[in-house]
Amino acid sequence: SDNTDEDDLHDAETIKDSDENKASKKIDFDDFLSFMVQKRPVIERALRQNEPNIFFDYTCSIDDTKKGQDENIIKIELKKTFNMPDKLASSSIITCLDWSTQHPELLLGAYDNMSFNFEDSDSEAIVALWNAKSDQKIPLQTFTTTSLVTSCTFSPFNPSLIIGSTYSGQIVMWDTRSNKRTPIQRSSLSISSHVNPVYCIHVLGNQLIVSISNDGKVCTWSLENLNIPIESTDLMLKQPANRQVYATCLDFQTQCQTEEMGSMQKLAVLGAEDGYCHSIATNK
Repeated sequence: SDNTDEDDLHDAETIKDSDENKASKKIDFDDFLSFMVQKRPVIERALRQNEPNIFFDYTCSIDDTKKGQDENIIKIELKKTFNMPDKLASSSIITCLDWSTQHPELLLGAYDNMSFNFEDSDSEAIVALWNAKSDQKIPLQTFTTTSLVTSCTFSPFNPSLIIGSTYSGQIVMWDTRSNKRTPIQRSSLSISSHVNPVYCIHVLGNQLIVSISNDGKVCTWSLENLNIPIESTDLMLKQPANRQVYATCLDFQTQCQTEEMGSMQKLAVLGAEDGYCHSIATNK
């Protein structure tokens, strides 16, 4: 009977060890599965294309990778509210915001008046210039135009110039040094330029503006003359069968350039109504 008890005890210990091994293997498998899910983007990048550094972590900023995420915790709190006059604020939405790169306290806002009357020549769209450091409750300056402003931006090379795009397709420019609230320059509405809403503009270099309308037309302009574009191109997809690209937004790479066909090109990506992002390139 003593031998029987010893055998039973040995069997029990064997079963216990087996259960512990199974539990350990299950934990190891769960850890492995979690690791694979977390590193899936890296693995897919490695399989699909030849990148110089497939282990680059896009979830962290450059500072985070150097200092550690714990030292770069961002706390967000409401500091200030910019209020337009009650009559305008009650019937407007903000369509675009832009900070000045040369005067960081200056903020630009385009106001889309929901009661805007396209048939009324007296209807005005408003762009307001705010000072984040000022205690005053009204904008520093306001600018107007006769079509809804869909996008606006400071010129990064001339802090006095403000460039806007409109629902009518016009590109407009205001000068903060001028006593006029209306644009000092505006593009013409013609076949060579935009005749459809322009939802995105981008200042390229120190004298060029690139704009794109939702009919797929890309225009390049000179800051010195907005009357007619320097170049105009209709974007067409080869497949399916020369279909137009109905673009809604555009952004250029800020640092990356590629050398292709012996010339330097600046790459851009545009978003379209079909839900796709299309990559394009422009010669500088």
